Amino acid sequence: MLFRSCTLNLRVESAAREQLFRRRKQFAPILPPGADNCPGYLAAAQLHHAGQVQDVWAVLPDATVHADIIEVVSPHCLREHLHLRDGDELKLHVTIS
Repeated sequence: MLFRSCTLNLRVESAAREQLFRRRKQFAPILPPGADNCPGYLAAAQLHHAGQVQDVWAVLPDATVHADIIEVVSPHCLREHLHLRDGDELKLHVTIS
């Protein structure tokens, strides 16, 4: 089975990103070979836009230079699937177990 993934970078308030980052070890670890290039964690999440909801994974790397970015991963190209444009406001609901 071939799995194609698409990523989308979301700009968020630094405080909200930091709150998730502090809890990242509660999420699923990224396993090799992905961990070799991007050690970190994945959190199940839902992205909401214009009445549409898309299941995604939020990527929380161990280290990053971006204090206001959360990357989300989906099997769908989210820009096309949700008809997104730069500057659109979205809601990201992260599942914390």
